[in-house]
Amino acid sequence: MDVMKSPFQCPSSPTSAIWLLCVIGLTSILAGCGTKTGNIEARPFSINSVMKSDLHILVETHQRQTLNYLRELTVKLYRRNPRELNKTGRVSLHSRVGELFDSGRHIAITKSASDNAVSEIIAGIDPRLTLDQVFDVKFQDDRVYALADGLHAMVMRAYNNKESFYLLDQPLDPQRFHNTARNIEILLWRLKSERRPDGSPWLVTNATGHQVNLSYERLFGKLIAQMDMMAVMVAQSRNIQIKNLMRQVASAVFLPV
Repeated sequence: MDVMKSPFQCPSSPTSAIWLLCVIGLTSILAGCGTKTGNIEARPFSINSVMKSDLHILVETHQRQTLNYLRELTVKLYRRNPRELNKTGRVSLHSRVGELFDSGRHIAITKSASDNAVSEIIAGIDPRLTLDQVFDVKFQDDRVYALADGLHAMVMRAYNNKESFYLLDQPLDPQRFHNTARNIEILLWRLKSERRPDGSPWLVTNATGHQVNLSYERLFGKLIAQMDMMAVMVAQSRNIQIKNLMRQVASAVFLPV
């Protein structure tokens, strides 16, 4: 009597067994790529991801968080200083902030994906001069915009005016991050201490009558911490030292970035 063979019978030869294991393994991988656990979904695979180290991924994450803090600070400053926004005409807060952070104005353009040489110089003046305009009595334009744009340009210069980082990129300079952190400290000091000719602050930040809102100072502190942390990480990864320039904050002179 003939015996019916089971369709699940193990292959009789070693070669067949190896092929079966390969098929099962490939099926499991493909199934795993299409699943998600809870609310966490894996990012789609990109060939660019193999050109990044853990440090590059961390740098990108740090940069996004830093720009989020800066955006939050800008919104708060506009809400506390509505007359600065009114100088631009009928422009909404949303569109003004978008112009600052979503236009890619401080991102360098390279010749190709594999060429790190910048082919287009970032338009605009030295960000230190932009920040100085906030405290210039002759400057009649939007001071909140000048502050946010100057800080944005300075932060992006520390990141080599890039948003994505790869193994073959020009290395970051920890001194730029260190100087940016010190410049934010200088800016915060000037906002607290310098006044208009009539004695009023150039931009209203913490004080509101008898109430004190320290959310601005906390955001400035977060920005300083982000820059200092990046300076330490990059310096350690490159095994180089940061020059701690001996300069008093009260000198009110911004450092080069």
